[in-house]
Amino acid sequence: HKKYEPEARDRWGDDAVARSNASWERLGDEGKKRHQRIDQEIVEALGAAVRVGFTADSAEVQEIVARHHAWLSEIWTPDANAYRSLTQMYVDDERFRAHYDEVAPGAAELLRDAAAYYAMSAL
Repeated sequence: HKKYEPEARDRWGDDAVARSNASWERLGDEGKKRHQRIDQEIVEALGAAVRVGFTADSAEVQEIVARHHAWLSEIWTPDANAYRSLTQMYVDDERFRAHYDEVAPGAAELLRDAAAYYAMSAL
């Protein structure tokens, strides 16, 4: 969490990072472990969706994306534009792409495309 803080401050500013850090700390040790476990569950679900061939607008993938948005919202609640931008970064930034694609290549792109649909219809 802390190793990306200087970069986050450059991208989004001190206030956004301070709010995010405060939200993270409020989770406590058990909440942080749960948050990390849910992240891995989302990555695995996206990988499975890629392998099965689900589309971004499928009910199955939209359920994963709703969970992803809810997971993010424990720390920071993105509006539709921010959510689309964030998931585009997951594709553009190799560090994030590697994380989401660890189970199946293409998962980061599926998340991005599904988030765009989700942002249009649910946010």
